[in-house]
Amino acid sequence: MPVLPPILASHPVDPECDPFAHAMAGAGKAEFRAGDVVWSRAQDRLAAAIVLEPTVSPSRCPEMLFLTMVAVVEALGACVRPELALTHRWPARLLANGGEFGRVRICWSDALDEDGAPFWLVIGVEIQIAEAETAVEPGEIPGVTSLAGEQAGELDRGRILEAVCRHLLSWIQTWEHDGFSPVRDAWLYRAEGYRERIAVEVSHGMVEGVFLGLDGQGNLLLKEEGPIDGTRVVMLDAALAEMETL
Repeated sequence: MPVLPPILASHPVDPECDPFAHAMAGAGKAEFRAGDVVWSRAQDRLAAAIVLEPTVSPSRCPEMLFLTMVAVVEALGACVRPELALTHRWPARLLANGGEFGRVRICWSDALDEDGAPFWLVIGVEIQIAEAETAVEPGEIPGVTSLAGEQAGELDRGRILEAVCRHLLSWIQTWEHDGFSPVRDAWLYRAEGYRERIAVEVSHGMVEGVFLGLDGQGNLLLKEEGPIDGTRVVMLDAALAEMETL
């Protein structure tokens, strides 16, 4: 059983249950409150969701997505060999040596309290620890990996969850004190393709440009080159919706 910081409460669920969906349903019924952590008993992966009760407007809620990615990568970085390159890809993918091994998810309530903040917010973390059981050999799916596939399979689900929760709480304190700026800086430091030309898939196809950074809402800023140079904003909510359909 993972030993979580005292401010958090542990709620294990069976491997067949999606902790993210379970946490959202429970938060919507007020069965889960701030600090409740729902996690799967599956041994080959970490699947967990943390319930928060934000005190900010919905426009600032996406900041938690990037904060969580920073916390996850830092937590893993403290546990694995330094040669393992841990990065992230906008909007919410986690990478090890360039291969995708996990993702972060986010959702918050449509209903707002008297101060204009959502009643609840849920962040989800999914990390593939062991090689997935598929019909193909490990490494044969381009761009997909696991911690075991990158020689970091000695980490177990409980240890990862404990580390992620500790780093998450630390970054929330930083965010509450200093705002989104340090979170964005830390995220960009490990962002794949930052200040390089990248291609991003959107609902109507691919868009390309030089990755300039993020705006205050976590939208992707691309410098487009052409007869008239300009900056294109790729919207975060649309990219997250596209990611959920894959």
